[in-house]
Formats: sequence, structure tokens, C-alpha cells
Amino acid sequence: CSIELQLHKIKGLADCYLYLNDDVIFTKPFSLGDFIDKTSGLPYSFSNFQQAPVSPKGQEEWGVKLYNVGRMIQRKTKIKRKDIHLVGHHGHFFIKNIVVNIESFFQKEFDETTTTRWRSSRSLWLPFVYSNYLFWKFKSPRKRVHALYHGLNNLSGPHGVKRIFERLEKKHSWLCLNDLLDDQKENFTETVEQMKLSLDSFLLYKCMTD
Repeated sequence: CSIELQLHKIKGLADCYLYLNDDVIFTKPFSLGDFIDKTSGLPYSFSNFQQAPVSPKGQEEWGVKLYNVGRMIQRKTKIKRKDIHLVGHHGHFFIKNIVVNIESFFQKEFDETTTTRWRSSRSLWLPFVYSNYLFWKFKSPRKRVHALYHGLNNLSGPHGVKRIFERLEKKHSWLCLNDLLDDQKENFTETVEQMKLSLDSFLLYKCMTD
């Protein structure tokens, strides 16, 4: 979380930038129109249209974090709790000046997160805050993100990866090969290497046959 809060300070970074983790893959070409509403000229507030948790009870660690950050958003913006939407694990589009404004608006939370070595249940998660800030501050239109998620421990060589790509639909903009890692801690390195080799084999085959 702390790294995400520093990206806008990279020297020479464009005014608009995409951020995604190394477990996320583009599944189609993008244009600016995919991230900015042509009618209003406003950046989309991307959402999975699920309400943020309203209580920490019964939540796992990540759910507690979403509850805490959602509560912080509500406290600072006075936005209705039902209007605080979650975002998924995929690529995220940021406008640098808006991130700077968010940093100023949530300065205390920014500072606490950036000075904490490990992610905690109270760390500020920028994509979540950014999406809801756009909706609150600019009345940005909300847009659903379509991503396909697949666990690393469900890979089974190049043919398994090929089946993942066959599951992709036109609506999917992102493919995330992650999650379920907790079940694979003992074989984590082996699992990652298998994924890399499988992707290399399949994508090479794809390039040769297209």
C-alpha cells in the first residue's frame, strides 16, 4: 500500500498513468476512452458495485481493512455508506493531479501508511480511496470492471494456461493469476516457476499460430 502512495512522485511520470501488479495481464488494447467518460469528460469511478463492509465482525483481515478504509472515507467526505463501493484486483488508471489532491485531503492517513513497513488493517488502499473520491468530489460516473481471476495453484502446464485464455470473454479487460496462494506456501516458488514456464510456452505458441 505504501508503494502505491508514492508512484505519482516518480520523476517524469505522465499526467495519467496505469498501475497494476505483476500478477495482472492486459487482455485487450486500451484507449483513453476506456478510462474517461466521453460525455462528461470525467474519469470513470471504477467499481465492482459491491458495498464496502459496514462492520468488521466476521471479516477476514482484508475485509477488516476495507471496513476501516471505508469508514475513513465516510468520516472525511460524509458520503453515504451505501455509496462506498469496492474495487477489484486489476489495473488502475490514475490522474496525477487528483492523486496529489487526495494526498492533501487524506494527509494524516497518507503519512501513517507510507511510514509503516508492513501493510496493516488500517493502511490506506489508494485504488479504493481514489474510486470513491472521484464519485464524491466530481460525481464521476461509475463503471464496472470485468476481470477474470484464476488461482496459481490451479495451473496445470501450458494446456491449463490455454484453457484459462479460452475462458476469457470480450467483456474481460484483465486477467489476474493470483489468489489461493495461502494454500501453496510450501510450494510457492515451484508454483510461480510453473506459471512462468506455462505462460512462456503458451504465449510463444499463440504468437506462432496467430
